Amino acid sequence: MKTVDRYYNNIYKLTERITKKLFKKNIIQCLKERYELKTKLEKVTGKKIEYVDNNDLVRCKAGYDYSRYKTLCKILEVIETACTLKTFTIEEYENECR
Repeated sequence: MKTVDRYYNNIYKLTERITKKLFKKNIIQCLKERYELKTKLEKVTGKKIEYVDNNDLVRCKAGYDYSRYKTLCKILEVIETACTLKTFTIEEYENECR
């Protein structure tokens, strides 16, 4: 259990450092910005974010926002995966103890 907590805390600290350096924001602020960028891009292009292509970005001049969104997605994916791992590991330990 302690190993999982240490791993999660280490990943959280490293992710926090990266977001501070790149975006001057903490993880919570970056999560908020990612959501705002997603809704903005969907509104501008008229498509779901999964279906946005290069032509839409050129037509709407949204390349900067899209690249910022994708960068945030990749960075925050790491912390979200670590959080999921921690949650499932805790649940497994609880189930073994019953």
